[in-house]
Amino acid sequence: MSVISDYSSEEERSIFQPFTRESLAAIELRIAEEYAKQKELEKKRAEGEGFGRKKKKKEVRYEDEDEDEGPQPDTTLEQGVPLPVRLQGSFPPELSSIPLEDIDSFYHNQRTFVVVSKGRDIYRFSATDAMYILDPFNPSCRPYP
Repeated sequence: MSVISDYSSEEERSIFQPFTRESLAAIELRIAEEYAKQKELEKKRAEGEGFGRKKKKKEVRYEDEDEDEGPQPDTTLEQGVPLPVRLQGSFPPELSSIPLEDIDSFYHNQRTFVVVSKGRDIYRFSATDAMYILDPFNPSCRPYP
């Protein structure tokens, strides 16, 4: 096989990764980085307002104006929807009913994981601690078989 075909097959496999403690730690790290960036941006804005003359800016807003609401979740990867045809061919059957890292890039910095059933339906779960004491890897918290 060529190097290009090896790379593309590995890229397909990388879509479906088992959800592990390392995956959860990586999500926590991304959340912390995003929080730090927001705090730094707020600090810079506050410093910028404190110096120089203050100018009042009149902001005109129109209610019917279309605003960009930021990134949106992929509608083909919603909870309870079957796995899209474009992903069914690359989904390994041995990963069905096993927690996977979220396949929707919208959730890359949220504490969630997905389980794809044997019927190839997508189910999304929270990876936060249950009752503040049981982590998502505790056997008593398993929502899947």
